[in-house]
Amino acid sequence: MAHVLVCSPDLHRGVSGDAAMHGEKLMTHINGQKNRRKFPRFKAVNDLFVLHEDFGKIIEIGIGGAAFTYVEKDRPRNGGSAHGTLFSREDDYLVELPFRTVYDTILRQSSFHKLHIRKRVVVFEQLSDRQLEKLEKFILDNIPIPGANRPSGSS
Repeated sequence: MAHVLVCSPDLHRGVSGDAAMHGEKLMTHINGQKNRRKFPRFKAVNDLFVLHEDFGKIIEIGIGGAAFTYVEKDRPRNGGSAHGTLFSREDDYLVELPFRTVYDTILRQSSFHKLHIRKRVVVFEQLSDRQLEKLEKFILDNIPIPGANRPSGSS
């Protein structure tokens, strides 16, 4: 039996025409950098968090990936966890989402101790239909998207 997942058009805003139909990456420029994101990201105004090797605060999220800040601990790094758990203060959570790190940099470096505030950008990879469905619901329930059609029972 084939599974068909229909994602909300609100989560795909900015992806239109042939690019949307063929899943092509959009080539736009943001601050002089090429943006190869397939889907838009939305600013997290509510408290959303990620737990991977470290605990972090999500700053933007979309169907294709997320960006978050975290405090780097003074310990050897193992190259980055390939899975993470997303959760909100309202006990809404997604467990073991597979992702790949595409960018990780120091935002603030302290001269007094070895803790650094870092920013990591990840893309979600190899999500099952169920994971994609849950991710969409998590975003719609926790991110204010102007004009979004929210499923009944959502906030």
